[in-house]
Amino acid sequence: MNQHSPFPDADFVSPTAPSLAVVLEKIRANQGISAIRARDLLSSVTRMAQIIRPDRPLAEIPADPEWCRIRIAKVLPASIGISPKTWANLTSNFAKAFEAAGITKQRFEIKLSGEWATLWERVRGSGQMRLTAGLSRFPRFCQRTDLQPGDVTDDTLAQYAAALRRNELTGAPDIAIYRTVRAWNLAVDCIEGWPKCRLTVPDRRRSYSLPWAAFPVSLEADVDCWLAMGSDDDIFSLVGPRHALAPSTVKLRKGSIQRFATALVNAGHPVDSLFDLRSLVQPDLVVTGLKWLLNHSRGKVGGGIGNIAIAVKMAAKHGAGLPPEDLTKLAVYAQRMSETQPGMTAKNRARMDAFKDPATLLKLLHLPETLARQAETVKDPSRRAATFETATAIAILIACPIRFDNLCNLEMDAHFHTIGRGRTQQMFLRIPRAMVKNRVDLNLTIPPVVASMIAQFINVHRPELATTASRFLFTKRSDDAPVDWNTLRRRIVEAIRKNVGVEFTPHNFRHLAALILLSRYPGAYEEVRRLLAHKNGSTAFYHYVGLEIDAAHRRFTELLSELVEQGRG
Repeated sequence: MNQHSPFPDADFVSPTAPSLAVVLEKIRANQGISAIRARDLLSSVTRMAQIIRPDRPLAEIPADPEWCRIRIAKVLPASIGISPKTWANLTSNFAKAFEAAGITKQRFEIKLSGEWATLWERVRGSGQMRLTAGLSRFPRFCQRTDLQPGDVTDDTLAQYAAALRRNELTGAPDIAIYRTVRAWNLAVDCIEGWPKCRLTVPDRRRSYSLPWAAFPVSLEADVDCWLAMGSDDDIFSLVGPRHALAPSTVKLRKGSIQRFATALVNAGHPVDSLFDLRSLVQPDLVVTGLKWLLNHSRGKVGGGIGNIAIAVKMAAKHGAGLPPEDLTKLAVYAQRMSETQPGMTAKNRARMDAFKDPATLLKLLHLPETLARQAETVKDPSRRAATFETATAIAILIACPIRFDNLCNLEMDAHFHTIGRGRTQQMFLRIPRAMVKNRVDLNLTIPPVVASMIAQFINVHRPELATTASRFLFTKRSDDAPVDWNTLRRRIVEAIRKNVGVEFTPHNFRHLAALILLSRYPGAYEEVRRLLAHKNGSTAFYHYVGLEIDAAHRRFTELLSELVEQGRG
């Protein structure tokens, strides 16, 4: 910590930045706002300070927009008993307080003129919400900086991004920039007279991997050849693994080899020397690459680095044909890189602890209905349909805790089957083993309320999202392809975060299913195994042992109470 800074734990904030105490002083001194308005702004500052840094006085909390924005984004309003409307009012007033104190610039509408005004009228006339929403502020920023439409470049976008980060207190600048670029590039295609200069879509991925194009072409070809052998279902094949790899495993293995090759390059190994698998997986190089990865992960094994070490071992065995003594070394490295405590991570166990509160659990179980009601209030058809799509996805994950990759790739005709009619009608979800990670057929009964929601989504809302004939339940908007994995995941996470007040991922629904079963039936690991389609009973046991301790202890205390009462009688 910088001892000269007045802001403890805020090392990257300038020591000359004002504090929230200064914001209060400036609001009180501002003669341009009414007493009632000043009261609301002052209240928003003190309350927000109690939420984001309750352990610090106002004088030690920096009034730095980016510092505050990061912490506000982490707040789960539902978890602290604040309704969405109250939270919206609080964050809005907090942002206005910064404007009233002169820390951020007040947002105001600039009337467009000249070429910008002409183009904006065409945007409004297009009726496309993505265009009007994504471009509502960018043209005004350009006009304010004396830029004409034809002058816009990626540098302009960088200046706009910097301005947003300086002045955006409660929004999400990165998402706003991304939507602006997408809207600009869409306007290039569909708005008459729009400049033909496309903007570069920001890459929001957090990956250190080099693209395959950075390596010799022969390396990727060799990796693909090895993985193709591993996907072969020919039981008489003498090369490759005994059982064919699932598509998800093939994707994971290829990405792991790509990251390992990147690690070698980052460690100083010449990229041109990595021309095939055999040149990549020599034991001395494997040590070099794993050491770099360990340093990159701050010494943490398991997870991603464990998957990489396993992929390297399998590539050496089935793709590079290394001698047995080398394979033995790589097997040891893979084992050591994968050594973690069995079961759920501490983070996931903490997430499950939140659902031992019945009220929180009910919020999540009722979330599909909540989102469906919210969808009814949305005026824009595509946004209304997207909200209902999120509700449907969550309803399926609650009732049928399948893996998220399977959810994204559900096909309406291939995977949903209905028998009977009227009140006796039942819907089943059937996913063949070829699509499942551990090669187990899934045949699950869909509850009537979820089946009804799926039917409503397909018949009413999905046509607003699927612009082409697509076989996928959750589809890309303009192609016969499954919905983008990250897009649907982000919407599910945000819906739970906003309405339930917890951090929760789609994969956590599988853990939640185990928690619900074990809480009611302690020790029912076989039922958990069957529900989650684990091949081995030990998988369910090692993952979820301990989840039912609360339920077991509750039963024990009830038994104690009964025995005590019997003794008194």
